[in-house]
Amino acid sequence: MNKAEAYGDLSTVLYLVPFLVCGIYAIVLWVERGISALLPSDVYLTVTRDPWVFLVGTFAVFAGLYVDVYSTEQGMRARRISSLSVTLQKIAAASFILALLSALYASGFDPSNTVLDFVVGRYSLVFPALLVLLSYLLVIPFNTGSFGKTGVVAIIVMLLVPAVVYEVGKRNSVVGITIGFLLLIAGLAVFIWNRPRKSEEEPT
Repeated sequence: MNKAEAYGDLSTVLYLVPFLVCGIYAIVLWVERGISALLPSDVYLTVTRDPWVFLVGTFAVFAGLYVDVYSTEQGMRARRISSLSVTLQKIAAASFILALLSALYASGFDPSNTVLDFVVGRYSLVFPALLVLLSYLLVIPFNTGSFGKTGVVAIIVMLLVPAVVYEVGKRNSVVGITIGFLLLIAGLAVFIWNRPRKSEEEPT
């Protein structure tokens, strides 16, 4: 195995760390509470609200980016950074989908409880939103235009969701969850609809 392959394998492992940490931690908690047919809701919330899980996963992704960029030749780094932006968005999408499916499983496939657990589990929203923000920041020098302001606004809105749910939820949980969910949908909609199309990004 040459040096480039070793660095590639290391970065891949680092990108998988957030999923491995969450999975292993959830299994340990599940075993402690007694294995049941469904994942206990409190196990899901414990994992998704644990700041150490969030920090370990985030720093592992950052370390993976560092390894990927600095193991690339100087002249190829701009292109590599652009491709890493896509990689981060894929990790964010996988994290978002897996967290949503886990919430669905933990709620006994009840849609209303799924939304409740998914939003209350704050880092299940913050982590993918942070990765999307980072993926966008990586390519700012290569991708400017009208998407800039709207893209940042959309990401900020998504990052505000957990804070809104927590602060408003202390007074009225239903209102807090509702507002948080609407902000999430609004942020995603603005981000998706204002994202530059391929034809707009490529020079003519």
